[in-house]
Amino acid sequence: MAPEVSSGAPAEAVLTVVGSGTGLPDARRSSAAFHLSLGSRDDAPTPAPRSVLLDCGWGTLHALARRGIDWRAIDVLVVTHEHGDHIGDLAALFGAWRVDGRDRPLTLLGPEDVRERLTALAGAFGGWMANPGFPLAVCPIGPEGAWASDDRSVRIEACPAHHTPTSIAVKLSGPWGTVGYTGDTGPSDAVAAFLRGSDALVAECALADPPG
Repeated sequence: MAPEVSSGAPAEAVLTVVGSGTGLPDARRSSAAFHLSLGSRDDAPTPAPRSVLLDCGWGTLHALARRGIDWRAIDVLVVTHEHGDHIGDLAALFGAWRVDGRDRPLTLLGPEDVRERLTALAGAFGGWMANPGFPLAVCPIGPEGAWASDDRSVRIEACPAHHTPTSIAVKLSGPWGTVGYTGDTGPSDAVAAFLRGSDALVAECALADPPG
């Protein structure tokens, strides 16, 4: 994806599959995680997000290192739902950033209950999860919300997915194109319509959680 923009250098995006496994052990694959490296225009007036991580299932932190992706430089982290194979390495990432002395701001996006999930992790791992020592913006965007970076170069929209009660699919757009990510979802006409026309699509299949 490298569409030309009206001025400056072409914006580019590189999508990397960091993990495509399930919650079961696999010697070759860690759990769900996808990285988007974003180029930006040379004449951009303000700094733009350059590194976006979609989900962070078990094993993500070490998988990022194995794939040569700078885990220190992640600007935006999007989680689609609360299952461990999609959010299980959140504490590991925060812990590594804390040990490394991160001062780079992070935006954490997720379903409408993302703040409660972070609070629960802080209760289990320590208060530093909620106050990690670097600027942290926690932004619920589900089930039909949207977020845009300060410079408007990245927009992330959400759509309800057919999995857990608060699961979301997301669509990222900018001068580099549009990337769609279903997260786990059962069959859903709404998700299909929401992501139709994406330049790149990561589609996962699953079943809706049973009641209770």
